[in-house]
Amino acid sequence: MHSLPYSEAITEDVYGDLFKSVGRNEDGVQRYFSFRADRLGKHPVLAFDSTTLSTYSENQLEARRGFNKDGDGLNTIKLLTLYSVKEREPLAFARQPGNVPDVISIENALTQLKCFSLEKPLIVTENGYYSQENMMKFASRNMKFLTYFGYFALVSNQSMDTFTALENYRLREKIEELFAVNKGGLDGARPRIEHPDNLRGRPFVQFVSLGYHCFLTKKIKEMREELGKNKSEKTAALVKLENQLDKWLEQRSLAQILDWLDCIETTNVQTAMGNYRWSTESIARDRMFLEYLGVPCK
Repeated sequence: MHSLPYSEAITEDVYGDLFKSVGRNEDGVQRYFSFRADRLGKHPVLAFDSTTLSTYSENQLEARRGFNKDGDGLNTIKLLTLYSVKEREPLAFARQPGNVPDVISIENALTQLKCFSLEKPLIVTENGYYSQENMMKFASRNMKFLTYFGYFALVSNQSMDTFTALENYRLREKIEELFAVNKGGLDGARPRIEHPDNLRGRPFVQFVSLGYHCFLTKKIKEMREELGKNKSEKTAALVKLENQLDKWLEQRSLAQILDWLDCIETTNVQTAMGNYRWSTESIARDRMFLEYLGVPCK
């Protein structure tokens, strides 16, 4: 009942064809990553980390026995992800066999970064990537890095004060939230594909949806910062409703918010007397939320 650009039924075959065509279009995938990189500001801070996708399939050649971060004992495929911690949005990802350890997964990431027009990025990693060899790779490629050397030390080849280094490192933890969203709300815990050709396409489609998820999360955050403000320019009733909306949003995740609003549907009827269109009735708080996001609800 929701209007979609794709008018036909979205069947499993449609999904499969999409994953296959996207997965074989490596040039298009890399150009998408480049366009995302072009949107970043100067001196971006990029978290680099990996997660594993478990699979029961024996058809996926890249699914191998290695360190399984979910601890379910299955063969895994590794996804290496770059995440802009200041803009709070994903930048790019790469795929590797599940038996490749994190400490030797940095070479291709550095090569991939050279493809982007980024001005002096700072790469932040956890201690799983720390080694003298990796530090030499960063230094030889004139790439700035920040990583745990053990429990109580941060190592970097960029000059910064203590609290800036600590803030950048703690922001790295946002990438863990991204992995949780991908595996939870976006059904990314399992590849759920039969053919190896589709292995690239499905994670990429999920990666695109992660971008939309992060965008909407930021828009809601920006909107909440204005709720209840400028009281002299608003009526008491409007301020009260804004405060109610803010409290409601604070208690819900993005997935819960979208599920709540999923019941709003549009009906179009064509008759001899004219065309008619109406949407499901909604309460004032929900209409305010959609209006403040710029979504028409009439």
